Amino acid sequence: MKYIRILSILPLLMLVFSACKVSDSPTTSGTDGTTISTTIAGVITDELGQPLAGVDVAVSVNGTVKISTKTNKFGSFMMLNANVPSSRCFILCKKSGYFTGSRAEIPNAGGITEMRLTMQSNATTHTVNPTSGGTISVGNATVSFPPNAFVTSSGTAFTGSTANISAKFLDPTKPTFYNSFAGDMTATRTDGSQTELRSFGVLRVEIKDASGNELKLATGKTATLTYPIAVSMQKDAPASIPLWHFNETLGMWKEEGIATKTGNTYTGEVSHFSEWNCDVPERTGTIKGRVVCNGEGVAGMYVTVGQRKVVTDSGGYYSRRVPMNVDFTVSITPSDNGGLTAPDINVTGLSPNEIRTLADIQLTVCPAMITGTIVDCNSAPVAGTVVVTHSSGYSIYFTMTGKFKIRVPSGSALTVEATTFDGRLGLPVSIPMINSGDKIDIGVISGCENGISAEYYDVNLESTINNSSVQNALLSPDGSLVVMSGYHNNINFIEVYNVKTGIKLTNIPVKDSSTGAVNFTTDGSKLLIHYGYDTMCVVNPQTGVILYKIGKAYDGRMLPDGSAIIAMDKYNYPVKLSMYSGVDGSKIKDLSYAEQGNPTMGGLLGSSQILLILQSNTLSRLYAWDFISDTKTSDITVPALNYYNSAVLSPDCSVMAIQDWNNPGTVNFFNTATGAKLNSSPFSVPDSINRKQTAIIGVANDNTFVIQAISDWQSPVPPTTYTIPNGAIQKILAVPTVSSKFTNFNYTTDSRYLSGILYPSSGNYSTSVRVWKLK
Repeated sequence: MKYIRILSILPLLMLVFSACKVSDSPTTSGTDGTTISTTIAGVITDELGQPLAGVDVAVSVNGTVKISTKTNKFGSFMMLNANVPSSRCFILCKKSGYFTGSRAEIPNAGGITEMRLTMQSNATTHTVNPTSGGTISVGNATVSFPPNAFVTSSGTAFTGSTANISAKFLDPTKPTFYNSFAGDMTATRTDGSQTELRSFGVLRVEIKDASGNELKLATGKTATLTYPIAVSMQKDAPASIPLWHFNETLGMWKEEGIATKTGNTYTGEVSHFSEWNCDVPERTGTIKGRVVCNGEGVAGMYVTVGQRKVVTDSGGYYSRRVPMNVDFTVSITPSDNGGLTAPDINVTGLSPNEIRTLADIQLTVCPAMITGTIVDCNSAPVAGTVVVTHSSGYSIYFTMTGKFKIRVPSGSALTVEATTFDGRLGLPVSIPMINSGDKIDIGVISGCENGISAEYYDVNLESTINNSSVQNALLSPDGSLVVMSGYHNNINFIEVYNVKTGIKLTNIPVKDSSTGAVNFTTDGSKLLIHYGYDTMCVVNPQTGVILYKIGKAYDGRMLPDGSAIIAMDKYNYPVKLSMYSGVDGSKIKDLSYAEQGNPTMGGLLGSSQILLILQSNTLSRLYAWDFISDTKTSDITVPALNYYNSAVLSPDCSVMAIQDWNNPGTVNFFNTATGAKLNSSPFSVPDSINRKQTAIIGVANDNTFVIQAISDWQSPVPPTTYTIPNGAIQKILAVPTVSSKFTNFNYTTDSRYLSGILYPSSGNYSTSVRVWKLK
């Protein structure tokens, strides 16, 4: 879901995995037909380390999909009991806007085969004139295209004016090299034999036209690839080196072509594009070892072994094939392991097929540990995923037995959330700050208490005008539309978007800064908006056509069936209430309302009443006026409202939430018709450092609410929903990053959907609205 703080924390997500079985000899493709059953699980992130939800993950065998799933809000996935070749399993990962990702591992028969992967954006990085060709620089690598080199996917000549290029270079000396590397280091040679690779660099290239359609190199045309040779690898660089492209059907690298050394670069020509790897084929040996702290093995450490990486198993053990006769380093990279580190181990080159066991790697600082068990609706242990939220991000652990032991950072408050293999959530568990080396058993987490993980949609302003900002967001009753109002470069706007597609449907013209959407009819066919300070109008939300306007209307509400509008006229005192026709906006009647003071219109209360709020220094009055019988039906008092703790109402106006400014960090809920307090004790605003503070609140019609503390000095707790009577936690909502903050929470009338405006991490311009599907 900042899902993690804009951090360089993931690829790491601090996963805690049990290790995959690793063989001591080069892998084979499993062409002997032998298969095994294994559970395939893992986490997928983007280049900033943020979890990627909605990635299509498929287990592929010789190009045939055997089983597939999608990543959840944590970027994790789990596929139970997949039948895969016994020698090697392979996944393909696809999501719009990203290069295809892939990973391969030796499967762990009867256990969990765990994979982690960083997917790279395939946004356009360069443009090339197709007629003249040209050279692009990708880091220190280059790709040169000859003139008239491009054709469409069908093979016809490309006649467009510009070819859009997406290109990435993977530097083999970088700690992040293997995170985005395709497959593993297994490859097939031109004679059909298999080998392991040692990479001198990878170029990843896609070519598209202006509409995003694939372009290819024309028959007879070649592109020239130039790879820089890293300083640390120059002494081992041969005069020529094979080129390898990644074959998604085989799930491995395939030899095709040669690159020649000139100075400190390799240059070669290719006739098509996918990913091109400049590698030396090698025989291999195997290293083994263990990561420990105070003599105990530490699971889930992401160990860097030369160019490769491996996750320690439940006992802290790891094993990895490495190229022979090459010196390398085994390290615990802090950015991969939530800040944990250890002294590096320098390893001299292995002999062919040598198996070498290294000394234990002792962590510099011991992590804290939590243990527990995930159970199903029958209280039986069940396979699933455990997610721990902390100040530096997330830790994730997969379990086949339901039991877990997960490494977590010390010195941070924690929230533990469990998801069963079929996607059911347990209620989150809050844990106070724990110390280094502590072990806490949190007991049982039932995956039968919190329903299916909530879907969500992100809707972004279409406008690219500077200083664009969303100030308010209103959902249609069925959650299909979101009306965003705000300003573009100090010019006010109201725009309607389709929630699921993010496509803008219409602009609605506005008069001045006193603009915003008010409410829909139940069927969503009409929308009441503030057109200006003293004018309201009814519009068609699909087209933006103004159906009629109502003048001298400071505020108002449209009845659910659209038959009438109740509007407030503040030109005269006492304030006047009037009823207008929902057909043409003509006045039906003035109401006899004549209360003193300057009230605020809260909204519709039931089918025939309007709720008004009159503030004072010590108490605030709430009164309901029945516009059918033209009488006041209730007049109650609640604690005083002010700028800091103004009322938040449910969509049906039956519940009001008030923050207690005299006791920061507490909230109470009141019935607006009777004044009765609805919560048994004041609700304490949750945060990550136990410091009292105010919050952004939204109240639903189903006796629940959403809340997020607001603060400038800490990473916030994600928006979380609770029940009003007892403050019981319901759901922790998915967020883009761990430090994401939201404003202006609004529910639909059926409480199924909730919107929140994403507050920017820098600047004052909010341009995105997240909509969660809660039921």
